[in-house]
Amino acid sequence: MTRRANIVVTVIALAFAGLHAWNLPRTLEDEDSVNFALGVENFSIANHQPHPPGYPVYIALGKVSNAVLTRIRPGWDRDRRAASGLALWSLIAGTAGIWALWWFWSGLGLPPLVALSATAASAAAPLYWFTAGRPLSDTPGLVSALAVQAAFLHGFRAQPESPDTVPRLWWWAAAGAGLAIGIRSQTMWLTLPLLGFACVHLVRHRQWRAPLALIACSLAGAALWALPLLWLTGGPSAYIEALSSQAAQDFSGVKMLALTPSWTQLQEELTLTFAEPWRGVGWPFVVLGLAALGTIRLVWRRSETGLILALAYGPYLMFHLLFQEVETLRYALPFATLTAGLAVVGVAIAGGRVAMAATAAGVVACVVSVQPILHEYADGAPVFRGLREIRHAWKTESSPPVLSAHHDPWWGTARAIDWYRGTWDAMPPSFPGNRESLRLVRHFLNAPPRPVWFLADPKRHDLARFDPRTTIHRGTWLLPPGSETLIGGRRHYEFSWWTIDPPFWMLGTGWSLTPELDALSVADDRTPLREPAEAFVRRGAGPARLMVGFRHQADQSARIALTLDGRPIHTWVTAPQAAGVEWIELPQGIPDGDGMYATLRFSVVGGDVRFEQFDAAPATEVMFALAGGWSPLEKERQTGQLLRWTTQESTIEIRNVGKPVRLELNGESPLADFANPPRVLIWSGSRLLRRLAPESAFSVEIPLLPEDLASVDNRVTISVDLARTPAERAAGRERRNHGLRLTRVAVVPSR
Repeated sequence: MTRRANIVVTVIALAFAGLHAWNLPRTLEDEDSVNFALGVENFSIANHQPHPPGYPVYIALGKVSNAVLTRIRPGWDRDRRAASGLALWSLIAGTAGIWALWWFWSGLGLPPLVALSATAASAAAPLYWFTAGRPLSDTPGLVSALAVQAAFLHGFRAQPESPDTVPRLWWWAAAGAGLAIGIRSQTMWLTLPLLGFACVHLVRHRQWRAPLALIACSLAGAALWALPLLWLTGGPSAYIEALSSQAAQDFSGVKMLALTPSWTQLQEELTLTFAEPWRGVGWPFVVLGLAALGTIRLVWRRSETGLILALAYGPYLMFHLLFQEVETLRYALPFATLTAGLAVVGVAIAGGRVAMAATAAGVVACVVSVQPILHEYADGAPVFRGLREIRHAWKTESSPPVLSAHHDPWWGTARAIDWYRGTWDAMPPSFPGNRESLRLVRHFLNAPPRPVWFLADPKRHDLARFDPRTTIHRGTWLLPPGSETLIGGRRHYEFSWWTIDPPFWMLGTGWSLTPELDALSVADDRTPLREPAEAFVRRGAGPARLMVGFRHQADQSARIALTLDGRPIHTWVTAPQAAGVEWIELPQGIPDGDGMYATLRFSVVGGDVRFEQFDAAPATEVMFALAGGWSPLEKERQTGQLLRWTTQESTIEIRNVGKPVRLELNGESPLADFANPPRVLIWSGSRLLRRLAPESAFSVEIPLLPEDLASVDNRVTISVDLARTPAERAAGRERRNHGLRLTRVAVVPSR
């Protein structure tokens, strides 16, 4: 049976290696992988090449694979060679790990059929399968720890037969425990407790010198990498200084249980550790329930097994929950393989053959769900795919633009830009804080007129502060669907690239064009109720036009006054609980003065007013406003998508239609809210422009000629025959009927 099992394990390993070999990554990914790649090229812990504690054995392996790939794949660029060179060791370790898993589970005393099933399940665990294709040290570190653990386990099984001798495997395990720390420092929490238990076991059998010899063997394994590491770093003091710096960063930038202990956070971390890595296949709590059953079965049959599992994984669990960034799911890799194997032990209560059949079905389900994600992810991480295009465009610019970013993309791209140092002269922007768009406003007000290239979080929408005519979306780079369930955290750094030329207008504080801008105004206590909302408009002599959309939320009327560079130019009064649009004509344009931009201030007296729309342009430009029958803009929590509801009748008002334009509408499926498709009619006065009955997400473009709008005061009306009132289904202030859910409403000049 053991011989047959070894054949099956070999087949599984070959299949694993083959499916991963064709999916080596073409780029690096987060800052850890960049640190490793920089360390392979030029080892310097002080410069985080790689980051402390150093990973010297892993870096040495990376140097070997990089040299090999340089020779056999000379056509690969630096990005692909670095990423594939590191990921190659994840592949090799992941493949070897199948034998280590087989050795581990059989070392626990499982019958061959059950041990074989546990091995297959552990190898197919989504987190293990996916991480074995990444250019990181997690898989090599785990597999080295598994090999050490398995050696200790088999030694425990053999030792009672020769109680007066030290099992030969323990010498290898002790040396391996010390050496493995040089691959990944966290392995010490998986291996050293078992080393300590072996020493205690020997003392109980009155072997006094053997424990000291085992410890010396482990120290010798550690010395193989520790002494060169200290020498290359500049001595113990320099190394401790670098390590202390890294620790300070970790403790200041990571949410960890040790710093903010609470029952809620503990629950969240346990969910992220044990359930989240299985969420992609849809049944995390089934796996966890079976794993709990398997643990009880093992402990019931042999109490010492429970102690061994507690020593092998308990210390790492404590370290993981207290001090690691639990949101980064790869840190939970040891528990993914353990949980998978224990789940098989739970199923095996029904028999070994049942366990094999259930395992085969689970393995197929896991591989089918994860392999396409691994294949897509191999094309490159979002940060590097995006930066490649940006670098190419940068080289075509006559003068370099200003590079800026939201804080999340900043964390992800700053180190990646360091990777390109010497081939790209872009300077990483300084840390932008949490009011990034306001920082850009100050840039355009105070600096010479240079375009800005902005790396934006795709779920944020504060760039609505800037004139959309000069704010151009150049691309968005996202993770492959489903991969976020195997990566977790915020280290994948999806981002969008926007170019912002010096705008005709931009907004300061006090605006609510998007939910994010509204929340910032409230958080900073700078709503129009507290102080005037500010806008900045480029100076020029030609006629100009302003549009302001507002929503009044109080029960009394309010007065709104507009000043231009401190001079009153317009005043109007709003009705209670009303929304509307105010158009302001400036026949003389924006007068000359200090600076490129004039300052507009909108002061409110007597009510709580939110300014939800703004536009300004020369009088020759097309402008539009959502004039009546529209709900406030909303943001979907999960996707960050902005959307706006129509009511049963919603109006769009358009100005300066002296040439053909088109109305663009994108919407989500109405069948998410209604049992039947609504009838949607789009009118210009009494003329029907388009009839719709959408049954799914839709996108329409409707051409509008000047004569279509002239007779109806430049208005288009959208009517919907079905609507619902949110207040009838959930508590809230929103009482208007909701009809269509639109993700885009725009009027633009015809092509």
